[in-house]
Amino acid sequence: MKKIVICLLLLAYPIIMFSKLIEVDKLGYKIDETNHTAIVVELRDIFATEVKIPEKISYQDEEYVVNAIGDLAFNTKTYMTSITIPNSIKTIDREAFRNCTGLTSIELPNSITTIELWTFTGCTNLSSIIIPNSVQTICAGAFLECKSLTSITIPESVTTIDENVFEKCTSLSSITLPKNISAISDWLFKGCTSLKHIDLPATITSIGVGAFQECSSLESISLPNSIQKIGNYSFAESGLKNLDIPTSVTVVGMGAFEYCYYLESINIPNSVTSIEEAVFKECI
Repeated sequence: MKKIVICLLLLAYPIIMFSKLIEVDKLGYKIDETNHTAIVVELRDIFATEVKIPEKISYQDEEYVVNAIGDLAFNTKTYMTSITIPNSIKTIDREAFRNCTGLTSIELPNSITTIELWTFTGCTNLSSIIIPNSVQTICAGAFLECKSLTSITIPESVTTIDENVFEKCTSLSSITLPKNISAISDWLFKGCTSLKHIDLPATITSIGVGAFQECSSLESISLPNSIQKIGNYSFAESGLKNLDIPTSVTVVGMGAFEYCYYLESINIPNSVTSIEEAVFKECI
């Protein structure tokens, strides 16, 4: 047991030695004195409106490259309306801009590969975002409840879009999906009440749980002949009127079309071998 404790202390020792919290121009940083890098950890001025992150900072006659934005760094900084992020930033950690209700637009640098969990959740006035073609993964809830976001283009570099990413984006009416994703994740567009049309790429093999649930303006959708499964509640409470299910589909999940009050016609091919319970509940 003593050996284990000693080893843990030795592992922690470099972190204690080489990480230091400092402030430069109202931004808090954690600096790595060994590698001369800095992570933005906090905006110290809660009333700041326009924020610019520098590529480098100086501290005690030493220069540090600013290469990351830490967890919750700008969380609930409601006065901030814009932020400039340099290309030196390689990582933007989870919830970095969560509940920044004053933020209206943002351009991400062409140096990040992942948009982390809940990065922009609750940014209710965010109406414009540019995602660079360096991004490969958009993690769960990244744009959850971005209620002013009207349109977004996902670059072809993105291969994974996790669950809840656009849930409750109530103004979202237009979105361009990349051709390399294989699934519409669970609750991906749930509650997107302004979404009227969406083109699904031919690479999609499944539509996840509640993916288009409560999309009340979605009257029609063309499903590619690559989809094998329509998940539980995938179109529940949507505005669908007509739907042709392709012959590639074998499973229609529980409650997939329940409470679709405006549904007039649906074609189910012989390829479907499993129709689970309550699929057409209250479709009258």
